[in-house]
Amino acid sequence: MLPRWRYLTPHVFEATRGCIHTCDFCVVPSAWGRRPLQKPPKVIVEDLKRMRTRKAIFVDLNLIADRHYARRLFTALKPLGIQWYGLATTLLADDLPLLDLAAESGCRGLLMGLESISPVSLRASRKGFNRPEDYATVVERLHERRIALQGCFVFGLDQDEPDVFEKTARFAVEAGIDLPRFAIVTPFPGTPLFRRLAREGRLLHRNWEQYDGQHVVFRPARMSVEELQQGTEAAWKQAYSWSGIARRLRRTAAPWHVAALTNLGYRRYAHNLHRFYTCDWLFDAPSPWRLLHREPAGNPPASEEKA
Repeated sequence: MLPRWRYLTPHVFEATRGCIHTCDFCVVPSAWGRRPLQKPPKVIVEDLKRMRTRKAIFVDLNLIADRHYARRLFTALKPLGIQWYGLATTLLADDLPLLDLAAESGCRGLLMGLESISPVSLRASRKGFNRPEDYATVVERLHERRIALQGCFVFGLDQDEPDVFEKTARFAVEAGIDLPRFAIVTPFPGTPLFRRLAREGRLLHRNWEQYDGQHVVFRPARMSVEELQQGTEAAWKQAYSWSGIARRLRRTAAPWHVAALTNLGYRRYAHNLHRFYTCDWLFDAPSPWRLLHREPAGNPPASEEKA
């Protein structure tokens, strides 16, 4: 059994896997295909009831890939009276009946890949259904239904220039995005982006440990490697400056104390990116669990005794 106290919540579920879209940098179509695999909603409900779930996280990368399925799932969730959080595309905000149903079923937070504020970049990345001119409306429609937004952006697309970082962070604050996130576009193996950059000779290395969304592993088209790395860090700090946090908190859809705590957590992250670029800090730092189970002083580990 895993120690529950080490996790935010054990109530994590996956209803679907796969996505109908073919975004240039996304691993999902390559890994799981474009025809979503789906669990029957009644199975999800049974799992939720069995675990006595009050708050759930759905890790599906696009919970509304099949809207007919999403309607069935949200309808099945309504009688449970739970709160849930998940991932979807901006297309949900265009389908008001489905968005209303999501809210009625207990949705209180969504992660959406906004990716860029440039329509040209989005079309080049095969994510042209995102419309930056409508992002503010997306935020507004979610907030009207008490749904908070974690909006994710990527930097380093071929059309990005050095001013993209300041512009994007400023937009995230002005639009009232509850929790903005910024990443460096990463050419994961198997994606169209990886194949193109490899063909163009722009991959810097194949050290997969750094293919993590936070390290630059290719030569950008319109800026230097250093500009991309440093600009991403600057965007984090700008969005999570004290003034940026204050402006976004005034409009948040989340409970104020939750929004404040999460923003403070992300502010710490923004100012310590050099520490958090990998998960090594999780394993290097001592934990109460390790201290509780460490070997008594003076006794060699069991492996050494056997040797």
